[in-house]
Amino acid sequence: MKLNFTKMHGLGNDFIVLDAVKKEIPGIVRVVKKLADRRFGVGFDQALILKGSKKADFRMDIYNSDGGRVEMCGNGIRCLAQYIWTNRLSRKARLDIETLAGIIRPERVDGLVRVDMGEPILDGKLIPTIVEGQIVDRPLAINDTSFEITCVSMGNPHCVIYVDDVDNFAVTKYGPLIEVNKFFPRKTNVEFIEVVSRKKIKMRVWERGAGETLACGTGACASAVASMIKGLTDRKVTVVRKFLPALQSFNQAAEKAHLRRCQRRSQLRRTNKVRLIARLLDALHMELFEQPEENQMFFGNLLKGNRPFRAQGGFKCSQARLQPL
Repeated sequence: MKLNFTKMHGLGNDFIVLDAVKKEIPGIVRVVKKLADRRFGVGFDQALILKGSKKADFRMDIYNSDGGRVEMCGNGIRCLAQYIWTNRLSRKARLDIETLAGIIRPERVDGLVRVDMGEPILDGKLIPTIVEGQIVDRPLAINDTSFEITCVSMGNPHCVIYVDDVDNFAVTKYGPLIEVNKFFPRKTNVEFIEVVSRKKIKMRVWERGAGETLACGTGACASAVASMIKGLTDRKVTVVRKFLPALQSFNQAAEKAHLRRCQRRSQLRRTNKVRLIARLLDALHMELFEQPEENQMFFGNLLKGNRPFRAQGGFKCSQARLQPL
């Protein structure tokens, strides 16, 4: 089966977009699991399936790399919106996208993508967990450790935990154990947070069905909500994330030179469609550059990141702009 796809990312949270508006993709779970392998497939955190909708402009089905379908993805819907505009599937500056979490509305602002993430859900049964009411600093025993958890839903479940040193915390040890704990009937995303100041928190995230990822839009919002509920931060807070240590970093001068090269290549090779061939794997062609902590992002041959923006409610999220080859 021949399958066209586009590889995209928002702050390193990477996706493939599959266009199924005109034709369904048979065996989608099997296809997603096969393509998700970072050594023998394409590699991604989530697959975004673009479909038609009877109650919105489009529908977005989201599958984690393990093949499980999930409700919502903040970075994913920004990338999907940019894909729609880049491929001229809609002229609307604000889109209505149907998801399992409801209708989500990304919009274009000065060439960037902004998303109204909606109101957080705080009732335990609706997140869902096995208890009712708001869950703040509730003890949760995981093997030899007891965590105080705060739970929030942004259309998908999040368990927020505060630690003293998030950079050196054992995310890969405790993340998968909390994800599948029986306290969460549909599993959960897990955010490990270090409070830097009243205006800044640092986050690492273990995503349900995907493992530790470089960014999570709904996770950043859930962490901001939890921090405000607990009185640890002001209502306007910047969420920064830790890059995984295996990635190589470069200085800002190298970043500028790289962007100039990309722009020259883009002028010479610009086409109406973004092309991606199998050898352009993210592991080979993604480069990480150091930037001010609030403005860290990836630059690659396919995508160019952009500065954070302030979403509704004072949350700061990331933005991404598609750069054709």
